[in-house]
Amino acid sequence: MLLAIAVLDIDYFKRLNDSYGHPAGDEVLKCMVREITRVLRKGDILGRLGGEEFGILLHASDERALAGILERVRDRVEGLVTKHDEAELRLTVSIGASFRERGKPLCLESMLDAADEALYRAKNGGRNRVELALLD
Repeated sequence: MLLAIAVLDIDYFKRLNDSYGHPAGDEVLKCMVREITRVLRKGDILGRLGGEEFGILLHASDERALAGILERVRDRVEGLVTKHDEAELRLTVSIGASFRERGKPLCLESMLDAADEALYRAKNGGRNRVELALLD
């Protein structure tokens, strides 16, 4: 069993806010959270870290299962269409996650740092993707 922390960041969110205004950005955030919550399982915890960045604390049976859960989150957000005035707003997210096997020493700060590094790999790798990092 794995314990994981994932960090999600909306790709090009500033561009959306600049083009359509902060009320549109707020509506997109609400819709995205609603959709992500539908994908997550009982016991998974979603929270806002700041701005357009969110964190998820979750568990999975193994690395493949973890990747599958996070890919479903990414896919659900990519398929989301939010209407604002006459515009249809679409977005994608980049996700970085770190994980470790249960029973191993746990440092949440180290896990969050590693998830953040994985997020930057996802951004630098083309965005709209999931990157994982195993902590020893």
